[in-house]
Amino acid sequence: MVPLIGYWELAFVNYPIPNTKNNPPSLHLKKIFSLLYCCTSVCGFLFGQKPGSITGVVRDAATGERLAYVSILRSEKEGTATQEEGIFEMTSLAPGRYTLTASCVGYELELLENVEVTEDRTTTVAFELEPVAILGDEAIVTATRMPQSAKLAPASVALITSQQINEKHISTFDQAFDETPGVVVTRASNANVQAFSIRGASEVAGGGIGNRVLLLVDGRPALSPESAGALWNLVPLNSIDHIEVVKGAYSSLYGSSAMGGVVNVITRNPAPEPKTKFHLNYGFYEKQPKSYGDYRYNDFFTLEASHSRSFKRFSYLLDGGWKHNDGHREKSAFDLVNFYGKGAWALNGNRHVQITLNANQIHNDTPATWLSFNQPYTVAAYRKDDYQRRREYNADFYYYAIPSAKVKYSS
Repeated sequence: MVPLIGYWELAFVNYPIPNTKNNPPSLHLKKIFSLLYCCTSVCGFLFGQKPGSITGVVRDAATGERLAYVSILRSEKEGTATQEEGIFEMTSLAPGRYTLTASCVGYELELLENVEVTEDRTTTVAFELEPVAILGDEAIVTATRMPQSAKLAPASVALITSQQINEKHISTFDQAFDETPGVVVTRASNANVQAFSIRGASEVAGGGIGNRVLLLVDGRPALSPESAGALWNLVPLNSIDHIEVVKGAYSSLYGSSAMGGVVNVITRNPAPEPKTKFHLNYGFYEKQPKSYGDYRYNDFFTLEASHSRSFKRFSYLLDGGWKHNDGHREKSAFDLVNFYGKGAWALNGNRHVQITLNANQIHNDTPATWLSFNQPYTVAAYRKDDYQRRREYNADFYYYAIPSAKVKYSS
């Protein structure tokens, strides 16, 4: 309190005291002493308050584990961080109310408002941060046969994620490309892809000169042995992790079948814990007018299920489905039953074996043009008995090893 006394003496000595009859000196002295007493009381109250503090802990809301190195801010420029034990402390805080912010990579931002700090006391708080997924750069393997960011790939690459596929509610694999720039799919019916074109270079179903788009499943070709045409129905729609579409000629890496581009389907790996998925949808087409000659309801449905599990050294993924569609017109119906299985063994820390089995059976009508302008939903009588039945199988054995940090081989 020495500065206050010095100020008091300075004000008392230098204050002019008029000596008049109307203003006696005693009155002025009383006013001076009253003013100085008030100032001394207020300053003494302010300087006499003792600071408070805040201490707390930060935990993971899902596991309850304490989190280290979490940023705790009480303003834009002032704050602290949690220690290795997940504890933090803020000292020398003036009494009042504060808003605290906790932030950490991989967790949602959390605010604590109206945290009250009282004189000479410690306020205890607790944060529980919710984990959140961080979307990084998408990695591709098709452009250079090794994982890298899509931004660094030496080609034009389009990626379709499993989330995008689920949001579209597609029934056949080719429908996943409906919004992909540079890709045009021509269908003969719901189950048949007539042509798959990437920037004008097409793959024609059934083989022929136009086969210039290569289909890969997990990096291995899925082609018809007699015509080298892509078997689009072999793709397990319910087990797709993402799809990579490389636009442009890639014959140097994948041969002449990739002169127009490459479609690489990457399937998801078996889950560490038992996981089962079901997918069911149903719908029907609007009834055609009687004047068109086909007065009936046509419906469609999809039933799919998948299960995956991992043990110590063995993991597996099973996927099966049944798709049925009556079509919106005559000769457009199909039935598709498919199965996909993947098994993986870890022989040791650096050597792995993977076996993949894929099969489907398709029974579909042969597409035909409409009968007439007035009967667009019907076909000629001699075309009504035309249909197709196909069975497609594929087995794949994959072995890879990393004997050292500099050597890796696979077959």
